[in-house]
Amino acid sequence: MNYFMKFNKNTDIKAPSSITNLSSRGVNDEVISLDLFIKGDCRTSPPTGGFVRNDYNILRITTFAFLLLIQLMIFIGCNEPADPPVHPDDWPIPGSEYSHVAKIAESGILGCKTCHSDDETKEYDGGSSGVSCYECHEGGPSGHPNIVAWTSPDSSDYHGRIFWENGWDFSDCRKCHGNDFAGGVVGFSCNNCHMSGIGSSTTCHGDPETNLAYPPKDILNHTDSTLISIGAHQAHMESELTNVSCGECHNVPGNYLDEGHLGADNIAEVEFGVIATDSSALSPTWTRSLATCENVYCHGAFSFSYEDSLITGNYTSAVWTAPGSVPCGTCHGLPPNGHEGAWTPEQCFYCHGTVIDENGNIIDKTKHINGQINLN
Repeated sequence: MNYFMKFNKNTDIKAPSSITNLSSRGVNDEVISLDLFIKGDCRTSPPTGGFVRNDYNILRITTFAFLLLIQLMIFIGCNEPADPPVHPDDWPIPGSEYSHVAKIAESGILGCKTCHSDDETKEYDGGSSGVSCYECHEGGPSGHPNIVAWTSPDSSDYHGRIFWENGWDFSDCRKCHGNDFAGGVVGFSCNNCHMSGIGSSTTCHGDPETNLAYPPKDILNHTDSTLISIGAHQAHMESELTNVSCGECHNVPGNYLDEGHLGADNIAEVEFGVIATDSSALSPTWTRSLATCENVYCHGAFSFSYEDSLITGNYTSAVWTAPGSVPCGTCHGLPPNGHEGAWTPEQCFYCHGTVIDENGNIIDKTKHINGQINLN
């Protein structure tokens, strides 16, 4: 016959073989209650039917050892290190076939909560395993550094700086957050912080709050105009003299991943547009080491004939990191060279009244530095 040990919660567990088939010793065909063992009551009489005390003591000892074994198995199974270990040997090794990163990328991170998360905190700070993800990942199970450092532009662990240094390789991000960074296997979207989207022109430079894509700020959150990454961006884009678009100096991508936009050298290539080249009539040059633009239409590289006069600009070499060094009158004289007569800026409106007013202020920026002669 087979005997079963009956717990208080009516869970039947088959007894060890050493205590099954006791009929030869006069034990009746019955369920042996373990309430006495659980409660620690050793005074309960042995089962009826001629069951001798020696056999009964053997049964108690065997059953107690069986229960202890079950509890040890549960304890060992939920606490690392286990033998054999719960995870493969190369679990912590990035890039290995069975690394935890590969496993999370395959099936998500929520399964880790079973052992590493506490029901109350809902964090991966140990849980039943007693092994916290924070022991290796200071910023938690995301694998990022400390969250404050990860999001702080002044930190060496700032995520923008890390991309800057790794040549804008987003492959590791996609493993967890998905190809579109909308959540992936971890269920957390990068767009939770980058609300205008990863591919937005204001995500890395400029200001998403004002929706202005040009610096300041630059990729590392700098705002100093003496830095080449900042320079005269604002002076150009917010000029009171003319309208300037990003395309006058850069090849503007349709997508942030377009070739030529992100480069391992972290240098924004300068490619002059229609106005700067005077519709390809000029070949301007940008010298990065000196931060200068030369032979650009915008800064006086022009000449044209009007009646019997040859009007010319000053062919100014503009210094990018000195925005205030090119005031009005620097790129052409007031009036320009070759212009007949002596005129003041306040008199220009006599002939150019659609462009400038009687106080010498530009009133229509689309008609200044536009490659055309605008007369009344």
